Amino acid sequence: MIIGNLKRKIYQLDGFTEEELVFMLENIGHENPEIRDELIYGLFCEGFAKELFSIEQANTVIQYLLQNNLLLKDMDKIAISSTLVRSFSALTLALIIYYDDQNASKYYRILTAEERDRIFQSGAEHIANERDATGYLAPYGWVHTIAHSSELLLAIAGHSLVNEKITEDILNGIYKMFIKQTEVFRDREEKRIGLVLIEMLEKDRLSITGFISWINQFAEYYETSKLKEVKDFRSKENVANMLNFIWLLIGEEEVREGKEAVKGFNTF
Repeated sequence: MIIGNLKRKIYQLDGFTEEELVFMLENIGHENPEIRDELIYGLFCEGFAKELFSIEQANTVIQYLLQNNLLLKDMDKIAISSTLVRSFSALTLALIIYYDDQNASKYYRILTAEERDRIFQSGAEHIANERDATGYLAPYGWVHTIAHSSELLLAIAGHSLVNEKITEDILNGIYKMFIKQTEVFRDREEKRIGLVLIEMLEKDRLSITGFISWINQFAEYYETSKLKEVKDFRSKENVANMLNFIWLLIGEEEVREGKEAVKGFNTF
């Protein structure tokens, strides 16, 4: 009954009942991709974009995600049920962070300073500690754990209230995520992470000097490890693919030094 009503909402958007909102939150990581991805997440997108949630309902979403710590749910386990919850909580939190910073939005500054900081910090913690790097997985569809985490990081990096410490924590989290990978990404996850770095550079959250230092951190790690194991070659390939993607998109003269650092990483 509720699913049928929600499906009709796609075509007749007119706000949500409390029962519908509770269903959406409790099933944010539903294992059926048609319900989770196409229906529930689609309605969260429409709900925030078209301001269909009341302020009270938006706060209900925020409190549910934070009080249940969904972004970090069962981080010590690799189980598809909790992985999907983490992944799609990241996407929903990205929406909240984005609209919290849009002064034309009904939801502008809907987050308290404490809530905002907690989401910022949780985003950095999530990318650093996520053990599942699944992209597409039948029959669950797009799990996209790292890619969805990067959407949250992208929203955080672009937020006007993000501070230097959070930026550093995100960079450290991304570094930790890359070096622990044992397989080459197959679904463009490294490109989605690359967009976070580009956002940081364009918004002056990250200086070229800081970017080069970050690249050198990878270079030092792989040089120290001497690439003794296959997993090191694969994780280095992910970093190289991300840096090459960034190289293609930062063409301004003032970032020439950054490009040289990318080139250097690819040649050792």
